[in-house]
Amino acid sequence: MYDCELFQWSDDYLTGNDVIDKEHQYLFSLLQKVFDVISQFGGDQQIIMDSLDTLLDFTESHFRDEELMMRYYHYADYENHREKHDLMISQVEEMQKQISETDPIRTTEILRFLKIWMINHILKEDTKLVQLAANADTNQQSSG
Repeated sequence: MYDCELFQWSDDYLTGNDVIDKEHQYLFSLLQKVFDVISQFGGDQQIIMDSLDTLLDFTESHFRDEELMMRYYHYADYENHREKHDLMISQVEEMQKQISETDPIRTTEILRFLKIWMINHILKEDTKLVQLAANADTNQQSSG
């Protein structure tokens, strides 16, 4: 019934920035952990909510790291990218409310949504940011 490797990391998601890539890999492992908890303890809402809290805490920390990087490199699309982060946090908080009131099957649908969002965000938004940073570092090295 459950896809055991729903949140399997792929090198296709690498951005080229070691710190960001390690954080993305950890996010995937946290998503998988939430999924595993739902699979094992489907009816225990407290265990599920605790694992979601851990996921949300790390996601917020990761977004702060990305936003610091954006400000450091004067990323032109900073506001738009930050708004996407804020929206995602709001969506996850809303999903937490839904999960506390629903069954594990609905919860796995929500986790699938998070996976799709995260992959799209990494491949589209974060890759642009990392390319800007790499180009800025290269330009700085060649002029220095």
